[in-house]
Amino acid sequence: MKTKNGTARRKYLLITCLQICLLLLIPVNSLSAESKILVQTKHLKLVGGYSVPKALFEGTKNSRYASGSFDLLPGSNQWIANHGVSGYIIEYIEPGAPSMGFPELIVGRKAHPFKPVRKISAAGVQWLDEKRVICSGRKSYRSGPEKKWVSVVNLHTGQEELISVGLPEWDENSKELFHLHQAFGGGFMRIPEEWANEHVGGRTIGMAAGGYDVLGSPLGPAAAAFRIGDELPVTLLDFPMSNPSIRDPEYKHPSSKSQLSMWKSAEGDIGYWQGDTVSNGAAWVKHEKFKGVIWGCLFARGYIDYRAQGDYGSGKLFLVADPAVFYNPETGGGNRGDHKSETQFADGPKGKYGRVLYTYDPDQLAEVVSGRRQPWECEAVRSEFDFTGITISEQARGPSQISGLHWDDDRKLLWVTISKAIDNKWSILAAYELKTEDLDDMDSNTDSSTDPQAMNLIGYPADATVNAAVNGTRVDVTWEEIDEAAFYRLEIHDMDGSHLHSMHTTQNSYVIPAGYLKEHTAYQYRITASREFSDQGIDNSAKSMMKVFETASNQEMNFHSIILTDAD
Repeated sequence: MKTKNGTARRKYLLITCLQICLLLLIPVNSLSAESKILVQTKHLKLVGGYSVPKALFEGTKNSRYASGSFDLLPGSNQWIANHGVSGYIIEYIEPGAPSMGFPELIVGRKAHPFKPVRKISAAGVQWLDEKRVICSGRKSYRSGPEKKWVSVVNLHTGQEELISVGLPEWDENSKELFHLHQAFGGGFMRIPEEWANEHVGGRTIGMAAGGYDVLGSPLGPAAAAFRIGDELPVTLLDFPMSNPSIRDPEYKHPSSKSQLSMWKSAEGDIGYWQGDTVSNGAAWVKHEKFKGVIWGCLFARGYIDYRAQGDYGSGKLFLVADPAVFYNPETGGGNRGDHKSETQFADGPKGKYGRVLYTYDPDQLAEVVSGRRQPWECEAVRSEFDFTGITISEQARGPSQISGLHWDDDRKLLWVTISKAIDNKWSILAAYELKTEDLDDMDSNTDSSTDPQAMNLIGYPADATVNAAVNGTRVDVTWEEIDEAAFYRLEIHDMDGSHLHSMHTTQNSYVIPAGYLKEHTAYQYRITASREFSDQGIDNSAKSMMKVFETASNQEMNFHSIILTDAD
């Protein structure tokens, strides 16, 4: 054991020394000069948009149930969308330039795909050309999986081709088949041709859905690259129940009766996906200064209780909207699982919803394709969505949400479908520019002022105070407190320098829980101290030097971790 640890120590000391030598040879500014910025809410500027027409289908089902999946035919003003409970997909035509008056789109052709398929309807739509649309859907777990969950519809002739996706040996009880179409059915995105040619054999149809719907669906966003004729799409992103995505920790399970087996309680600053949902489709941003594959996510914050499924006091996504009503035997309505008797939780916090953009780095998706990264190891940059200029619904059972996204490469606009934005009923298609002026330089040690006299530089934690204590794959990172710091960012990189994870905290310590990192793996890490929170638009920050630790297995202590932290 002594020889093994000594060899590992010498190995990683040598790697660190070589990296330091390389850093001395490379100009500091060149390290990130070519990198693009991952899109966040603070980069978006609302410039207007359109509203979904108030229309009826089959007499009673109306367009207020638009799912959010919208796609623009490149080089045109023609959109395709689907409308939830009606089952229709509808062509829309822009009445003019997008404006803050949100004029109604003009209704064009329509079709009703998946009629021959039991209990499945279109949820995701994307143009193939000016006549044909590819559609995909998901199913209820009560009806079993379905191979024909992809459809190509000709809007001009009405003809439809149902496409089977899944391995021939998968039968009607296959869990693999069910997870496949729950993960990738229900949304699309357009994969840039250059990226597709380099990484996925030219597959430009991006399946982009995910989110918890029923048991077996992903606990996070999901994406795949597809070509018509594929038995299986090429997985880019997936969070199966065994590996849930990270989310905010603003939730609690009041009792053991309220928690599903795969739901994990929050651990410090880290929360895990619960009954949360994602947009029907994602936007793959292609821009000279920005990048990112973006989903819009809706989160329940407060008490999450599996029994909160429509009884009085409950909301969407198993949220207890009003504990004083939900945990009260004197209120009416249903009483699933006898939640009313648990009056000790009646004074809990009222539930609320969070709408968050999840932005993934296309470089990490490429690593999934190459096998260097697992589909659940991609890390999202999360940013709370800003609805300034738009009225949204906060109704407990029907809140507004980001129900779809689309990147318009011709006009360089990010289109966001927002549900229930007009009269608490009707959706809008909002257009956002990406702000290229006064971009925050996240690696800079200055504020955004152009006046040198106004600069007030912040210090960074001294290298000797930055340490990582390793116990298996759990890592306790500590550093000196910086008086003027508003918050800190802990960055984790692999030994090749690729960024893997970022964690934020207002404390001068952070615990990376067991299971988050790989066993017997060396990582680089550093601490950034920031004077202002990023939503204040200043981002005056300073970084410590990179340091190194190595995880052990979860059955043994890593006794040489302290030595490795001093490697530089």
